[in-house]
Amino acid sequence: MVLTVDPAVLPAMFNAVLNKAISDSVFKAKVDASAMRVLTAKQNRGLLAQGMDVNSAQGSVDWQAAYNNGARFAYVKATEGTTYTNPSFAQQYNGSYNIGMIRGAYHFAHPDSSTGTVQADYFLAHGGGWSGDGRTLPPALDLQNNPSGAQCYGLSAAAMVNWIKAFSDEVHLKTVKYQMITTSFAWWNACTANSSAFAATNPFWLDSYTGTPPSSIPAGTATWTMWQSATSGLFPGGQDQFNGNWTQLQALAPTTTNPRPPGHTTQLLGALLGTNAGPLILLWGSVATLLWRQRCKPAAHHPPRCASPPSSSAASRSSCSAAGQSSASLSVPCRSTPARPTLERSPSRPSGTVQ
Repeated sequence: MVLTVDPAVLPAMFNAVLNKAISDSVFKAKVDASAMRVLTAKQNRGLLAQGMDVNSAQGSVDWQAAYNNGARFAYVKATEGTTYTNPSFAQQYNGSYNIGMIRGAYHFAHPDSSTGTVQADYFLAHGGGWSGDGRTLPPALDLQNNPSGAQCYGLSAAAMVNWIKAFSDEVHLKTVKYQMITTSFAWWNACTANSSAFAATNPFWLDSYTGTPPSSIPAGTATWTMWQSATSGLFPGGQDQFNGNWTQLQALAPTTTNPRPPGHTTQLLGALLGTNAGPLILLWGSVATLLWRQRCKPAAHHPPRCASPPSSSAASRSSCSAAGQSSASLSVPCRSTPARPTLERSPSRPSGTVQ
């Protein structure tokens, strides 16, 4: 047998093995670990940091071609306001998954038409949910200039922050995930007064078309998590970059098969007992975390105790293998660049009125 080394056939070879492993658990179990490391070495050098975002304007996407060109993650528009759903959503969302990408769904916000809670529920009911399958990115909220009125939809900065928080809280309640916020710094500065209210919870996916990564970052946020660098290019739709390596991208889409970690209980204790209970809460958190880690560690001759399937209503925000990850740990410092000079709505994520 002659082992081919022709680079032109490597993508097809990798896709064949990957698709077989995804569909056939017996085959997957028999694949030699060293061979899989060779197959993924090229990806681990950073190729999987490239991605794309699509909507109905892209129609039926050739996902094989996008994958062969280096795209390894995708965001797909699901909904807009409470009246629009992407007619191409199923082909785009399922197609990106089936080809081997990590993918997620996004919602185009209309803060002037209904509450954040109502729009979050509409989004979650029409494709915006999250599953802990190791291949699903957090839901995303797209905040752009109003396509048919005042830039900030007639809301004050405080009202806009409250609207976004209502959306975020509802998504977190229903999925145990904080959604990605996709916007430009110019919009964020104008419509939220550069709020820092989401810096500790929500990763940012920023639009910046200057050719270099964003240097103007929402207040309190260490850096960007994803960056839309262009509205068209090598891949269909928007051209995106993840600010990290493959392992960090996987941490943003964890495999979750365990109940909620003790951090949720620690937060609840803090709310019930007040700030004066800080030392007690810290002690509880330390002990609970140690117990949690031991609970999630398989015994030598027994299956893991944390292997029970998630409930149908929600999945845990983090797994044992990715416990303690934060949005700040998923990215690295970026180069300096001038702030985006104009307030423009991203053409790759257009209003549903024309899509």
